[in-house]
Amino acid sequence: MRALLLVDPIFASRERRMLARLEAGLADEGVRVLHAVPEGSTIDADEAIFSRAIQFPESGPFQPRRQVARALLERTVSEDGGMPDVVHAFGGRSWRLAHAVASQAEAGLVLEVWRAGLATQLRRVRELPHKTRGIVASVPSLGLEESVRSEAGGMAVSRVPWGVLAPGDAPPRTGEIRTLMFTGSGRDAAGFHAAFDGVIRAAQSSDHPWMAFVDADMARRAGLWKHIRADELRARVSLIDGMESRRDLVLRGDLLIQTEALGEHRSLLLEAMAYGMALVVRPDPMVDALIGGSTCVFAPEQSREAWEHSVLPLLASRSAAAELGASARKHVREHHRASAQIEALLRCYESVGAAPTLAFDTPRTGNVSGRGR
Repeated sequence: MRALLLVDPIFASRERRMLARLEAGLADEGVRVLHAVPEGSTIDADEAIFSRAIQFPESGPFQPRRQVARALLERTVSEDGGMPDVVHAFGGRSWRLAHAVASQAEAGLVLEVWRAGLATQLRRVRELPHKTRGIVASVPSLGLEESVRSEAGGMAVSRVPWGVLAPGDAPPRTGEIRTLMFTGSGRDAAGFHAAFDGVIRAAQSSDHPWMAFVDADMARRAGLWKHIRADELRARVSLIDGMESRRDLVLRGDLLIQTEALGEHRSLLLEAMAYGMALVVRPDPMVDALIGGSTCVFAPEQSREAWEHSVLPLLASRSAAAELGASARKHVREHHRASAQIEALLRCYESVGAAPTLAFDTPRTGNVSGRGR
């Protein structure tokens, strides 16, 4: 089987570690994986994140989508020696191009639905001219599966829970919270400020020193520096560019706070759990891994008081934070293993007609320009 993973820039920068794991895991199952990323992406063909990657230009007035798709397929055949059996699109901005590529290659199409807002786009993609071998929505949770089935009636859906690596030799957490890591989208500025103010107020009441690290893009969208008045507080807050792509740094923290971004799946949360970090978030029915009291602590509402009261017990008790992190780690090891994601993804690929083959089997070839017409 040959799989072309087509990734848009936003998803590529945020989820590069998961994409690299997918490449390695699928390769272990005999799948030839090729990544396609836009030119100028933060992940390009020269980076060592992926072993095999090609670039393609963004479509536009002078680069029609079908023309870009044809050029991408020609590069794929040149690099890989054959047509892809399945095209897997990550990030909503890549869906229409992925549909054109799959149509011309007569391949199956898998659309990764990682946030609730994408469910409404599925029907429009399915109604595009030219037909793929088959099309399916891959969703990481039951909540998103129900949303897709409700909003894109008739769409085939395959549940593929995301997985991460939970190293067996990860050092135990002491439960002492000195570093606060803030993540989210920043699009809900009021929600961000409520979470930030509440958590910081709780930290200021503690007896030990602390530092807060905030995703820089989120901080800019939400206007963090305009919101912070006291110079003393500014000295305790640091911004991190591309926080979600700098996992090693984030995982050194003690407490991860996702301020908003409801309905979105982010593998950073799973990795934090796998490393035993304590996690504080809003309740989110779209994300199955968030279980109050077991994998995280919930801030029941978007108010400063709710966030402060949710964080205070973790700051006051080392054992509470350590036990929460250990429970979250156990859940990830049992329900969100990277190997289980690979197994589910292979079944998803087979559902769109991509029969499993060994990497050295005879490739599908053909005239790129003559397909999908």
